[in-house]
Amino acid sequence: MLNAMITEDENPGIERLVNMLSQVSKEANIKAILNSVKEGAAYITCQPESATIFNETQLSQGLSFVIFNHAGVQIPVIFIRGHTDYPLMTFENNGIGCPAKPK
Repeated sequence: MLNAMITEDENPGIERLVNMLSQVSKEANIKAILNSVKEGAAYITCQPESATIFNETQLSQGLSFVIFNHAGVQIPVIFIRGHTDYPLMTFENNGIGCPAKPK
């Protein structure tokens, strides 16, 4: 079973990612969909056992890397990027991948 947390602030991006995850694993379990850095930080602090994190690098409120300043995240993070910036920061924040945002 694939347990996932998604941090994304655009509905089309959320829908595409949820669709892709359900195609990869019929047992995909989306534990949370969060829309902001603040929500992401609060969730990570309270739910550190959540499985894989799919995280947009740049949210409308700022860079999502701030989320990981609040908790020592040891679980895999896949940063989804809409821009080509920040690839090194993804690996400095427990990132295991940095694919482009699906279109």
